Amino acid sequence: MSSDLFNKLIIKAKEFIEKHGIVTYDEMVKWANTENISSIILSVIIEELLSRGIVEPEGEFFTPPELSFPLFKKSVPKAIRVKGLEPSITKPTISIIHPEGDVAKTQVDTRIGKINVDELLKDPEMRKVIEYLSEHWSVGDLRIMNDLEKMGIQNPRRLIRKLLDLELITYHPNGVFDITDRFPRIKKKKTLTDFLI
Repeated sequence: MSSDLFNKLIIKAKEFIEKHGIVTYDEMVKWANTENISSIILSVIIEELLSRGIVEPEGEFFTPPELSFPLFKKSVPKAIRVKGLEPSITKPTISIIHPEGDVAKTQVDTRIGKINVDELLKDPEMRKVIEYLSEHWSVGDLRIMNDLEKMGIQNPRRLIRKLLDLELITYHPNGVFDITDRFPRIKKKKTLTDFLI
């Protein structure tokens, strides 16, 4: 790989991290997949960003399976953050508009519990939201609310709040929702209309 191409990848990775403030290694892997970057190259990019002091590790280092070979083992941080950004000690606060119209602050619970996906999918509106996010895994808050309302969902904020509480999605201060590794991806059922469009 040429140094010019590598530097371009470093800049792209830096922009991705700066956009979110803090990203997990798994989120970096998803980003790398969209850029056709292998896990090994991604680990070198992360190492370079850390050595240049552009980003800082968040949490402990670990060796993911895709970077654990007999002759090659690479450790990466569980998450990385923009240099100078405070570590995520407190839970992020999200503004949620309730049906009554008042705005309340809710904290995203960081505890991981068992999620009964079948129970979630029993709600037809929740199923639509999950199908939507399976296709749009990183989306702005205004866009998702508009899109879900156009799909006929009466109170999309209630469903988004539930997904946040279950840690199936995350919310970033710049107004972007991202799915997490725990998100149950499902494909939307194709109808005759989809083929005609």
